[in-house]
Amino acid sequence: MADELSQADRALTIKTPLGNDKFVAISLTGTEGISRPFQFLVDMVSEDQAIEFDKILGKSATFNAKLDDDYERNFNGIVWRFTQGAVSNIEDSILRNYQAELVPWTYFLKLNSNSRIFQEKTPPEIVEQVFKDNGLTDYKLSLKGTYAKQDYCVQYNETDYDFVSRMLEQYGIYYYFNHEDSKHTLVLGDAASAYVDLTKSEVDYSGDFSDPIIGEIDSWSRRYECITGKVELRDYDYVNPSTALIAKEKTIVKLKSTASMEQYEYAGGFLKAADGKALATVRMEAQEAMHDVATGSGNHPGFQAGGKFKLKSHPVKAEVNAKYVLTSVEHRAQEPIIFSSGPIIGAGEKDMPIYWNKFECVPSKVAFRPARVTPKPHVAGPQSAVVVGPKAQEIFTNKFGEVKVQFHWDREGKMDDKSSCWIRVAQSWAGGKYGAQFMPRVGNEVIVEYLDGDIDRPIITGSVYNGDNSTIYALPDEQNKSGFKTLSTDKAKAKNFNELRFDDTIGKEEVYFHAERDFNRVVENDDTLKVGFDAKDKGDQKIDIYNNRTVTIDKGDDTLTLTTGSRTVEIKADDALTVKTGNHTIDIKAGESSITAAKAITLKVGGSMIKIDMQGVTIKGPQILIQADAQADLKSPMTTVSGDGMLTLKGGMVKIN
Repeated sequence: MADELSQADRALTIKTPLGNDKFVAISLTGTEGISRPFQFLVDMVSEDQAIEFDKILGKSATFNAKLDDDYERNFNGIVWRFTQGAVSNIEDSILRNYQAELVPWTYFLKLNSNSRIFQEKTPPEIVEQVFKDNGLTDYKLSLKGTYAKQDYCVQYNETDYDFVSRMLEQYGIYYYFNHEDSKHTLVLGDAASAYVDLTKSEVDYSGDFSDPIIGEIDSWSRRYECITGKVELRDYDYVNPSTALIAKEKTIVKLKSTASMEQYEYAGGFLKAADGKALATVRMEAQEAMHDVATGSGNHPGFQAGGKFKLKSHPVKAEVNAKYVLTSVEHRAQEPIIFSSGPIIGAGEKDMPIYWNKFECVPSKVAFRPARVTPKPHVAGPQSAVVVGPKAQEIFTNKFGEVKVQFHWDREGKMDDKSSCWIRVAQSWAGGKYGAQFMPRVGNEVIVEYLDGDIDRPIITGSVYNGDNSTIYALPDEQNKSGFKTLSTDKAKAKNFNELRFDDTIGKEEVYFHAERDFNRVVENDDTLKVGFDAKDKGDQKIDIYNNRTVTIDKGDDTLTLTTGSRTVEIKADDALTVKTGNHTIDIKAGESSITAAKAITLKVGGSMIKIDMQGVTIKGPQILIQADAQADLKSPMTTVSGDGMLTLKGGMVKIN
């Protein structure tokens, strides 16, 4: 009868929710690294040939390697993949091979994709919110840097994992995992102080592959790499357009051959000089982290990404007592199952040790910076959005003429003034106190594009009609019409508007202007109006004024010329003409002048007056002179000539009767 399977007294064990002896661990292979998710493959066997995947998939499992009382290591992870393998018949027992792939809990962020907006949060706060939204709490912040709040940061059509990764890479925040018996904890760091000291952190170098000793390094090499000599970042801030946003950083690595090399980047992703300097430093330190790298192998099971150790007893004096931090570790552990009857399961290479690793490390004084390998979503074309604002407010803008919008892909926005950042509105012309100005209103659908394709830099480039907001002229019936039509504010009805309309219908061409209330026109120099001169139908001008009309000519003359035709003025009330200085002249070159009044006509100069009324004609003045060059006739049925003082009749001949 075959031996009963048990993990008792074994160096390698696996603990799962199914119990300590449901599986017997045979081997572990896998890698872990700073700013990389670990992946461990655990090979196991079980007497249960039909273990259901849902009993273990997505559950926590811990692989333990205990080589002796001084060297022990836990490898905890979540079962991402579970494989039901081959079945073996050993004596009276049927055993099945299984394999579990252990990954960190962050790996499950790959299963969530989202499009959403973060506002007024620092990068670490944004990352924390993603963790908390997924119910994840096993993390620790070990950050020394100061991070500015981001006015606007968008996760767009990307997994939570990719979004968090690119955020951390952008700001130079690295991570690694600490493993315990039943969990693993994510540590976020941005300085060398966040590294963890290994258990048994002083490690001897043996250089001997044939007789490995637990906890030693058996191979060691040093690799140096060329890096750029300097970094320059630039950006643009439309709020302060004349301020040059330039951030520079030089490497501390003394390498003459590449000192003049430069990595230049636009847009740098900053709006303040201090933030730009911090980003330039991060870009430079990411290069420097790869300049001096040591690689090796050994059998210290405590080696983990982010762990610090001191190298002892190396033949090169410069290497002795130097401190390093592990940036990646490749693990391999194997312990066969040997049955008393002879069969062996999981036997590897001859005389292979139970545990062995390969690793890379850098000097521990180096602040590791992750490489930017996760791409930021690039928006290739325009998007549509709806202008939003506070409740019951029709126009919502700021001094830059910006508005806020609700994107159709945004599930978390509330269609209010918090739905987005302020977004600039492109106009047909924009200058210093001159140009065009049309503000999209709340409820309008607008077209949004992105500067440099950057999802965090939206700009509105136009507005479109839709099923709720129809065209100003019915289409296609009025397709010949174009123009501008506004809507009065504060809950105005459709009949309250200003309008400038062009009708291009052949034979009925028209330019139409409508002012809802006042129309003010200012002409600094000449104002010329021509009606009908360029058409076969000469055209007319008609002016209708409902109330008063006032024309003031400040300086100069007023001239009205009728080249041909007549002039008719009809006044239904009073007509007054006052000439304060100068003369009044009426000159009729041909024809007659006729003045008709229903009651009276009065001419008055000083104390003299001529009055014509229904009773007759009265001429009155200090002195009246009637003079005819040929003949003067005074005739009436009854005539009286009276002089209160003296009456003089004089002539060459005077006849009376």
